[in-house]
Amino acid sequence: MSKKIIEKQLEIAGVNFRLFQKRMRNLRLRIIAPHGEVRVSAPLRCSLVQIKKFVLGRIDWIKKNQLEIRNRKIIAPLKFISGEKHFIFGEEYLLEVVESDLKRVAKPLIIKDQVIELHIKKSLTKIEKSKILDNWHRTQLKKIIPNLIADYEAKMGVKVAEFGVKKMKTRWGTCSLQARRIWINLELAKRPMKCLEFIVVHEMVHLLERNHNKRFYALMDKFMPDWKVWQNKLKESGALSL
Repeated sequence: MSKKIIEKQLEIAGVNFRLFQKRMRNLRLRIIAPHGEVRVSAPLRCSLVQIKKFVLGRIDWIKKNQLEIRNRKIIAPLKFISGEKHFIFGEEYLLEVVESDLKRVAKPLIIKDQVIELHIKKSLTKIEKSKILDNWHRTQLKKIIPNLIADYEAKMGVKVAEFGVKKMKTRWGTCSLQARRIWINLELAKRPMKCLEFIVVHEMVHLLERNHNKRFYALMDKFMPDWKVWQNKLKESGALSL
């Protein structure tokens, strides 16, 4: 059975936004880079009056964040060539591509002295190079995340059944309450370590409180008092939502 989705273009208080009504529980609002497009997702049961009230109550926040997003510098896509800057947990490294005639390279990626040495066979494509780095980043996250989860499980009194790492276009992390599973965005391997910790905590708090309400933020304050600092760091580096 196909999912029913109703899409509309609306305007409130001078702000244009795209509305998507579909099978879901709660209203959700996102601002998309680089132009600050506003997207609202709402349950099918919601009336236009409810949706407009939801948007109007956040109109100042929307306009402020639209301005911030539109003023951000557009980061050029990575080319995976020597001399290019890459990041590992917030620290800057230079990429050095070393090509070889060998059909198979024993150790394709070596990190030393703030340099990422990418040892590859000749004629490897940009996508193939990016996959090597992605796999290395994924491995690092999978080494670190279990310890973060275990630490906060003890503090929160909750249990995460499973976690995963994947590329996500719109979110830094997600939490499946029924499965007690959290997903972490692969991009967090490039951000400061505390940003990763913040997202892990954020998703785990959802196991105690589903919604982003006063109780949720009070729990965030309790378990990670400086969480707003790292939330702002992520906002500065991209338009993904929580």
